Amino acid sequence: MSFKIKKILKEFANQNIINRIYNMVKDDFYLVNGKVKTNIIDIDGRNIEPYARSGINVQLSKKNGFAENIIEYLHNSFGLDFEDAEKVYSLISFDLKKENFIENLPSVIYEDYLQYSDNPFIINMSQYVEGGKKLDLRKLDNFKSFLKWYGLQSHDAHDEVTLDFSNYLTDEDYTYMYEELLNIIKYDEGNY
Repeated sequence: MSFKIKKILKEFANQNIINRIYNMVKDDFYLVNGKVKTNIIDIDGRNIEPYARSGINVQLSKKNGFAENIIEYLHNSFGLDFEDAEKVYSLISFDLKKENFIENLPSVIYEDYLQYSDNPFIINMSQYVEGGKKLDLRKLDNFKSFLKWYGLQSHDAHDEVTLDFSNYLTDEDYTYMYEELLNIIKYDEGNY
């Protein structure tokens, strides 16, 4: 068997192992009010968690102790080499950043584009795009159109990367953000 084929087979096997371990541990990581929590216990019996007074990108940065602890945990518990353990950590980190993005985007959109308009359900795209139309955000398709214009990226200055969530959002994600935005608008209207 040629060297290239062996290399490809090894990379394929490694990716399968990475995916399996990721699927085994991903539910041990979750967010509570924008703070990363885990069900992973260190040798002292404490949950491994990042410094909670930081934003999501600082909490999950590969340059902090939390990432190092999780990568070491993956190495020690599953026998991964450190490079593969870091790949598993990157998948977990991406999921948590995506969850945080979905959770916070409705309030960001409301505060940046709708809060002070005469009708917060309507966004006049002509203010932002030449020839833009008014979008009634009470319609899910219009909300999706707005998000397509707005962009579904998040820049992480700590790891110097821009994450694009557009290919990873499900219909449930869009529906959740849509319903949250409508709830924010309705709640704020009642507090005038």
